[in-house]
Amino acid sequence: MVLLSLIAVGILSLSAVTLRSSSSESYGNEARANARLALQIALGELQAQMGSDRAVAAPAASVHADPQQPHLLGAWESWSWDPTEESGTPDYKSEKSDRFRGWLTSHTSPSGMATDFAYANQSTSSSSVKLLGEGTFGTGTGEAPIRSELIPIKSTSGDAESGNLAWTVLSEDTKVRLDLYRDDTRPTDNHHLASNLTFPETYYRDALDISSYSPTDESDWGSLISSRTLDAASGSGNANSAAKEHFFDYTTYSRGVLSDVANGGLKRDLTTILENDLLAGQRVYSGTTSPFGVADPHWSYLSDYYNQYLNFQDGDATEPVNVTANLAPPSPRTFDVNDSSPEAVALKPVVAKLQILFSMVTHTLASIDGSNAAATYAREDPRYTHLKPWLVFEPVITLWNPYSVPIEFDGVSIGLDKIPVAFRFAKQAGRTGAADLRIVDSGDSRVTRNYWPLSNFVWGSVSGGSGKSDAITNFSFNIRGGDMENGLSREPIRLEPGENKIFTALVKQGDTWGEVKRDFVIQSGNSVGAEKASSLVKNVDFVEGWNPTGGFRFDHLARYLQYRNPQSLYSFEQRAFSSPSSTDIKSSWFHWCALRPQDSIIVKAKLSNNDANSDSEDDAMKDFTMLVEMDRLGGISDTEILGSSFRVTEKDRLYEEDTDLIIERSFTAVELEQRDSDSNRGGKTPFAVFTMTAKSSNDLLSPTKGWLYGNPALIAYDQDEDEAPQPVQSYEFSFRNVDSLNGFPMVEIVPEGDSINRGYFGSGQSAETGLTASPMFVLPTTPMVSLGQFQAANLIAAVRPPFFNYPFGNSHAHPLLDSDSVVDGTFVDHSYLLNQKLWDSYYFSGLSKGTSQSNEPSVRNFIEGESTLTPRLQPYISSGESDDEVVDKLSGDLETSSREIAAYQMLEGPFNVHSTSVAAWKSLIMSAFEIEVPARDGDRHSVSGASAFSRFLPSYSESSGDLSLAAGSGDVGGTARDRAERWLGFHRLTDDQAELLAEEIVEQIKNRCIDDEGPFLSLSEFVNRRVGGRNESFSQKGVLQTAIDLANDPTGASNRAGEGTEGELFSLVDGVGIQNVDDRVKNPDALIGNTAEGSPATLLQGDLLQSLGSLLTVRSDTFRIRAYGNSVAKNGQIQAQAWCEAIVQRVPEFVDSTQTPGTQFDDLNPSNAAFGRRFKIVSFAWLSPEEV
Repeated sequence: MVLLSLIAVGILSLSAVTLRSSSSESYGNEARANARLALQIALGELQAQMGSDRAVAAPAASVHADPQQPHLLGAWESWSWDPTEESGTPDYKSEKSDRFRGWLTSHTSPSGMATDFAYANQSTSSSSVKLLGEGTFGTGTGEAPIRSELIPIKSTSGDAESGNLAWTVLSEDTKVRLDLYRDDTRPTDNHHLASNLTFPETYYRDALDISSYSPTDESDWGSLISSRTLDAASGSGNANSAAKEHFFDYTTYSRGVLSDVANGGLKRDLTTILENDLLAGQRVYSGTTSPFGVADPHWSYLSDYYNQYLNFQDGDATEPVNVTANLAPPSPRTFDVNDSSPEAVALKPVVAKLQILFSMVTHTLASIDGSNAAATYAREDPRYTHLKPWLVFEPVITLWNPYSVPIEFDGVSIGLDKIPVAFRFAKQAGRTGAADLRIVDSGDSRVTRNYWPLSNFVWGSVSGGSGKSDAITNFSFNIRGGDMENGLSREPIRLEPGENKIFTALVKQGDTWGEVKRDFVIQSGNSVGAEKASSLVKNVDFVEGWNPTGGFRFDHLARYLQYRNPQSLYSFEQRAFSSPSSTDIKSSWFHWCALRPQDSIIVKAKLSNNDANSDSEDDAMKDFTMLVEMDRLGGISDTEILGSSFRVTEKDRLYEEDTDLIIERSFTAVELEQRDSDSNRGGKTPFAVFTMTAKSSNDLLSPTKGWLYGNPALIAYDQDEDEAPQPVQSYEFSFRNVDSLNGFPMVEIVPEGDSINRGYFGSGQSAETGLTASPMFVLPTTPMVSLGQFQAANLIAAVRPPFFNYPFGNSHAHPLLDSDSVVDGTFVDHSYLLNQKLWDSYYFSGLSKGTSQSNEPSVRNFIEGESTLTPRLQPYISSGESDDEVVDKLSGDLETSSREIAAYQMLEGPFNVHSTSVAAWKSLIMSAFEIEVPARDGDRHSVSGASAFSRFLPSYSESSGDLSLAAGSGDVGGTARDRAERWLGFHRLTDDQAELLAEEIVEQIKNRCIDDEGPFLSLSEFVNRRVGGRNESFSQKGVLQTAIDLANDPTGASNRAGEGTEGELFSLVDGVGIQNVDDRVKNPDALIGNTAEGSPATLLQGDLLQSLGSLLTVRSDTFRIRAYGNSVAKNGQIQAQAWCEAIVQRVPEFVDSTQTPGTQFDDLNPSNAAFGRRFKIVSFAWLSPEEV
């Protein structure tokens, strides 16, 4: 095997050596010859074990609990479990055991290398030699010398040993690269600031305590070519110099080939693929045009998302994106809920909240009197001014911009059908008992139900004689530009980043009830809305704000005259039945009720199933169902509202705990009176509110992690509680009692100031807990340079559960899936699949064509060393190719370019995640130390003494007052502004926080790798959670998220995650919300934690990967070989010894260069399949015994 390796390598420029000793050679020359031979053998083994793209490297310290040889470097073959092709649960331990190749160190076994996994737990034998010791890493580190087994070399006669050799290989990629620096000549505009936060130029050197060297010019760091030059420059060449103390923490050599470790071959360039939509028609999971499951994302969606940056100039995000064209939903009759992934980003406002406020009000009979009833009642009962009770319902819509950039739209139509609330009314006259207005369960021909749905209280039909007879089941609003002060406007509606704004029916400020009543009274023959449809609320104009003077209302409280309960009539009214000729009162009036001022109306309300008309197509669903549709302005014209549907299985779960299922209130007629002259609500009094709301982190009936599992920004919606209960749906329904005009659950709106007409959402639903702006998703304003930027891209905007807000880059197990599964019927773990499909196989080259027709200018700039967007990616051109040839090749055929660009780029300072150096991890985490964060107005936020992790790039604008506006009117003592900064701002990790997080990351890496008895065999495995296995905690979230949560709460005393004060716990142990969880929630442990988890106020592993993901790998490409040789006399005495060291670098060319670097793995010839890509020696040195 070694001889084959040597033949295949053929790349050493060292002098030829022979295995035979020569008596003419000096002992010293013989020792050096043996050391060179050891180096050749080590390089041959390295080529054989690590030359392939599918090789993984990890030190023993990461896979053994307390190894005797912690710095041994192991080699494994890669593996990535793909649930789209494999069923069951993966056996991580078995897979890793089968793929272990050996430890890269000399050994007396026949293979010449230690192939027993347990070898790292054993001490080396007495026949071993020290290869690294105090001369390498000093005496202050506490590290034991690194020794390797001696391999004897026979003399020419073959009967005695003439010498020995030994070697070991160490990874340079488990260290941070010290000589990288921030180039002062690089542009500092927000465009480049954003790229520096998502693909950092350098590591954080202060984590390494090398203050002995402090150059005045940042570029001087680039002059360090080795640890020796650092000691020389700092004048610290003592036994415990900085270079020795941090030998295992930093390097000046590491470079990485952009290879696909999981599948082999080079990574494909997403810059080229997405800018040109090269994978149009294909799906991410299946890799074909046929989807895997019901929500396999389209590559075209990722392409459209990436190209959104073209809508912005130089990263500025102050001008709104017009989303009017995106408001039309897919046709309900052609929309396939079984294949519901969109092909393009459907930017549009989201209905964050729909509140239907129910009130009672009275008006004099004369106020609305089409049949002269007022005069008749005045004659028949002259002592009183009779009042008529009306049921009022006021739809209040909160539209939300979930994006980090402003949006605008010309208008939007909202259609509603089947409001599932039912009522029962009673009248109490004087001291007599209350009497239902309708006959209830009388047993005769006039039997009627106890409670009638809202739709049944209106009698009428759509004009023209077609449509439903119960027309009020269907109504629509046109949300238009304008406000209550100025009326309608032709200006588009603008929503700032994350802004939520309230819209209601237009009532101009100062208008009296008498002036607007015809716009709100629903009686047969009266028209409400632009369509002039009898008894139909159709195309009513809504504008921002709320004037409670209005409100749709009807008086048909007895439903129909034949149902009127005689016991609820005054004696003078009863004569209309017994002696019609003795009174002018008509029995046909008795669908409404007249009250003397001090008499009372009693209203009872509860949730109800729908009352369906069998002849109406969309009324086929009789269960608790609500339909909502959003369309561009004026787009809803059909009497049948089709669109997003909501079905609830158990209505009693929509009430607050320990409350009655029936909301009951009693009001005297006079206290409810609203006069025609009133320019306010008058006596109109709310008693209940029916709410459909997206998930905030507070004020929900069922506290849940809505910012992880409740994405409401979908192309359409199909919420069916037969599939999943409310805590894991995107919207929650509730029906609550209202006993106060101020505070939750009433409509809360910012009444004045710059935040006027904003409502509250995000962190809560009220002024006390919520915010008036809270973005959830990001639109790129500059070309993407990191896969991690897909975290907040809303990649899963499909119709059906399970829902994910931030699937990519994160690793939370979903409540609807067992922790030991990724696929269960139509349910899939989108986090797992997206990570598994993207992290290993793709990257961003940064060679964007921008607004040009070709990427040729950016390719040429890159090859000439003038590219500034991704400075960590440096040109690599093999001998024999000219710059022009490379430019022509990479700017020519796009398919070829997407596969070949990685052959001409190498990553400076990749980081192998199996590093157990806390200092190195800390240096990585703090890579963006004190880099300013760009603001959306072109300004920037300073970051002092910390590193920023910003989910939103660009971030909020100080000059636009984003934080104070988001705080709203509920800011007392600055608490709401502090909350706004957490939700709209970014995380700052200080030195101490980063060190704690680094310690937890290293601990979690070791925990999982030790449990598996092997390393992470792909980058996606490192990012993802475990699927099944012995340790349940590994199955709930990935390494980084677990470390974040433990660093946030190192005691482990609470289940809180992220921002510990942001929301109440959803705890099955404590019983909070347990009534709304059943066996459809397969993994209830996923719901335990803080309700704000996932929100921008909490740090996610996706936030870390957005910044650092481009640097991570599970393999190594740069290695340090330490080799040894000696010469032995015939008596066995060592006559001379020699140590040498080489830094070797894997490069994109294959061992057999007849195949191009971009050749796909399955097409490799036998030599390249076996030995992979070439290694080059980039540094060689002889070492004295003192340097060892």
